[in-house]
Amino acid sequence: MSALLFLSLLLGACFLIRNADSLTLPSPMIHRFSAAASGDSPARKGSPEYYKLLVRSDVGRQKRRYRTLFPSEGSETFNFGNDLGWLHYTWVDIGTPNVSFLVALDAGSDLFWVPCDCIQCAPLSGYHGSLDNDLGMYRPAESRTSRHLPCNHELCSSGSSCNNPKQARPYTVNYYSENTSSSGLLVEDTLAVLGIR
Repeated sequence: MSALLFLSLLLGACFLIRNADSLTLPSPMIHRFSAAASGDSPARKGSPEYYKLLVRSDVGRQKRRYRTLFPSEGSETFNFGNDLGWLHYTWVDIGTPNVSFLVALDAGSDLFWVPCDCIQCAPLSGYHGSLDNDLGMYRPAESRTSRHLPCNHELCSSGSSCNNPKQARPYTVNYYSENTSSSGLLVEDTLAVLGIR
């Protein structure tokens, strides 16, 4: 049911874009070495190990920039794998009653994904054991404000996958670079950033 989440985020983004002139949503930026994301760092803040991690992170970032600007033997491609230490995060609440999620803020995308009812789901991150908040699972059926979007909804483009305009709108997103995909039905639900819905 990652489709539900996708729809929720899509609708939330459309709402924010439409009302951008009249609405400002503050959101805290959480750096991976901050107290709010202490689960990422095995070192205690202020300890020598903590400062070694900071220096290692900064030196690695500077080396990557330097290699990009001055490649010694041609350009180099970097595989960052699943180490997302260079991202910033924020907490969002989805649904009623709300479920909280720590989401990565990526300037290269207008989407973010959260775990929901699904088949063949990717495993949750190993970092969740040391976070202050529990990582939840979004279940549209348990949210009073969740609803399926019909094919004739203004945010949905007409497509061959809809036989009836009132049918719930299916979606499929393929990520060829990662050989993964997400599919399901589009759902609308509330999205709150810092408690602002």
